[in-house]
Amino acid sequence: MNPKGDLQSRNERFRLLACLVVAVALSACGTKPSPSSSAPMERANVPDSQRKLQRSTNLMMDAINKPTMPIHFSYKGQQNLNDKYPREESAKPEVGPIQIEADISPDALNLTETRGGKKTERKIAKSDAAGMAFARLDLLGPLMNVTMVTAVGTPVAQPAGSDAVEGAAADKFQFDTATATGPKAAGVQMAKSMLTNFQNVKGTVWVDQSSGRLSKFNLDADFADKAGNTWKEHYEGEVTPK
Repeated sequence: MNPKGDLQSRNERFRLLACLVVAVALSACGTKPSPSSSAPMERANVPDSQRKLQRSTNLMMDAINKPTMPIHFSYKGQQNLNDKYPREESAKPEVGPIQIEADISPDALNLTETRGGKKTERKIAKSDAAGMAFARLDLLGPLMNVTMVTAVGTPVAQPAGSDAVEGAAADKFQFDTATATGPKAAGVQMAKSMLTNFQNVKGTVWVDQSSGRLSKFNLDADFADKAGNTWKEHYEGEVTPK
């Protein structure tokens, strides 16, 4: 088993899927450019704010998986903790609390995770490649949650002013797919069709004005699967310089 290679492969799959979801969804929201327009369709149709939001999650993942400076990742969620779901047919989602505090730098990763009441701590140096890869795998689930919910919500995301996150200026965005109508509803439906079990999502995200990285999030997601299971999840946290 190569945990480092597995981590890189999963990261790339999630990144590509999220980008594809947003691209397809936003293409359904736009209008065709005039025949005389020389601008590519994706640039003609997609508002700058939504392109910024799409890019922000990729930058967040890079800051955590390929750190060039010390950052702190704080995450608190209510999410499915049943590792057997959906791998085993009889398994059902079991929602419970998870909390992560991680100090990440190019040379080390210090991780404290409380999952369903069980607390684990890891302190890994860059020289421990396997340990570092396994620790990053623990961060992959939360990163995937944030990335996918944001991808589904991007077609209806609206600027909501600016704010400060840990003293740094950030652009604020809000979305609620339950309010989508017309072409935007079609875009959301396309996004949901590409992601298993997603129903409605809503939330607020903050994008750091200096780095363009997603720096804060407060998200809710509703799920329903083909077996009739329904559940709700919540994710909130920050990615800030340390």
